[in-house]
Amino acid sequence: MSKNINAFNKKTERIYAENQAQENYYKTLLNQTNIGIFTVDENGTILFKNSKLKGLLNYSSLNHIRQIKSLNEHLFSFIDTHKNSDKTLIEFTNERETVQLIVKITPFKSTKATLKLITIQNIKQELERNKTDSWMRLIRVITHEIMNSIAPITSISDSLLRYFDTEKDNKPVFTEIKQKNIVKGLNVVKLQSQNLLRFVDSYRSFISVPLPDKTIFNVNKLLTEVQELMISEANNRGINFSTANVSKDLLIFADKQQVNQVLINLIHNAFQAFTNNSISKTVTLEAGIHSSNKKFIRVTDNGPGIPEEFINDIFVPFFTTKEEGNGIGLSLSKHIMHLHGGNIILHSKINEITSFTLLF
Repeated sequence: MSKNINAFNKKTERIYAENQAQENYYKTLLNQTNIGIFTVDENGTILFKNSKLKGLLNYSSLNHIRQIKSLNEHLFSFIDTHKNSDKTLIEFTNERETVQLIVKITPFKSTKATLKLITIQNIKQELERNKTDSWMRLIRVITHEIMNSIAPITSISDSLLRYFDTEKDNKPVFTEIKQKNIVKGLNVVKLQSQNLLRFVDSYRSFISVPLPDKTIFNVNKLLTEVQELMISEANNRGINFSTANVSKDLLIFADKQQVNQVLINLIHNAFQAFTNNSISKTVTLEAGIHSSNKKFIRVTDNGPGIPEEFINDIFVPFFTTKEEGNGIGLSLSKHIMHLHGGNIILHSKINEITSFTLLF
């Protein structure tokens, strides 16, 4: 009998030790993550918290969610009232700084009760990194554009100055050939200067977009007007341009003129994307309710698509793959959608489909 008891005790101790080891492993793992994690029971008692949470909230002895109330009323209210939630952005200010926190609540059942698993992530560093990357891409494009305009001006100016080197009696000699070359050189300088002025003017138009003057308008009517405006160009290019799946009663609260501007730009881009040897050319306008429950308008074409190496730069101001483009259209369109509190989503497959979806 005693042997059985001893064997049972040893087995229990082994299982307990294994469970402890596994629990310590998970705790160590959770303490190494860059996300604050804690669990809360139905009474608001914090049962577990990792070390990252203490750093995020700048509070070392959290035992109950009521303590969060003194740190941030909005964060406490969100955690207290929600049992389950998608990721939500909450601005949190502590003694050191103001940060942007992404908070998510997931319910799960333990052996005794239903608990809430809460994750908190500081996205400030991620936002700053993305902002820096955007600025670097913008600076790279601007530098490229300016250098392309200035380099010929510098070269031609240097060549023209050489014509003024003294050759006889300390006076420059201008032959007929030199005079023609001077005129050609000055024309090049003039052309490149005009290109640089257009570039600067396009930048000015980008930063001076007025705030949207929003009204409620019928989307189907807008798309009909846009189609009537662009159908002639589509026919000349041999493109099948149509609308599809548009509810006659779909309404959007936005600046109709600015949305019209964005659509015309996207349609022009779709038209220009087709090559001369494209057999079937189709551009379609759609509108409806997105899976995210947001209203949308979509421009789709079956052209060559956008190469993967350009996807991250396509909305950068002044970036363009066109010989005659100024690279402002797509960035301006995205800027307009951001002013509306919306966005533009790009989807492209090479030689299959490219779509730009406006989300409102």
